[in-house]
Amino acid sequence: MPRISRTASSCCPPPGTGAASARVIATTAYPDVKEHVAPHFGFTELGHPLHLRTLDYQQANSAYQRFNKKLAAAVTKKVGTMTCAYFFSLLALVSLPAILTQGFHLHVFPAWLISVGLIGLVSWVAQTYIQLVLLSVIMVGQDVAAQASDARSAKTFEDTEKILAMLEAAVKNENASAD
Repeated sequence: MPRISRTASSCCPPPGTGAASARVIATTAYPDVKEHVAPHFGFTELGHPLHLRTLDYQQANSAYQRFNKKLAAAVTKKVGTMTCAYFFSLLALVSLPAILTQGFHLHVFPAWLISVGLIGLVSWVAQTYIQLVLLSVIMVGQDVAAQASDARSAKTFEDTEKILAMLEAAVKNENASAD
């Protein structure tokens, strides 16, 4: 069977070649956007750009929107770590001594650890800030990451279809030459 060269396929043109080498280009994938960062890996057949970084999927509508999406993607990336999970666990455990003191009448904890002010602060951070603010920021960050993932998945599917077509053609040629 003949070898199929990946460079012979147009699925992933090398960066810096052709129209994609311009830093900013106009695209048909975003008709309401005048300029967009040039895609690193070109476009899918549906016109979706394929970028190297997730943050490059941001549309250039306004600096405000770009800032919001960059911040959301960064917060989502940082919050989705085990370090942040450990921090949130420690934050939740800060209120445990007050619960043990009230529930089981254990008076072995220092007064500052079971103070109403500390418990109120932990409650505000956990219930108000984390649940109301951080949740919406994470949702926006995941939406940005999903856009990038969808475009990469579409390109991978298109590349797979091209490779399959090339393999089928190679098998037909081999069968024809064998006859």
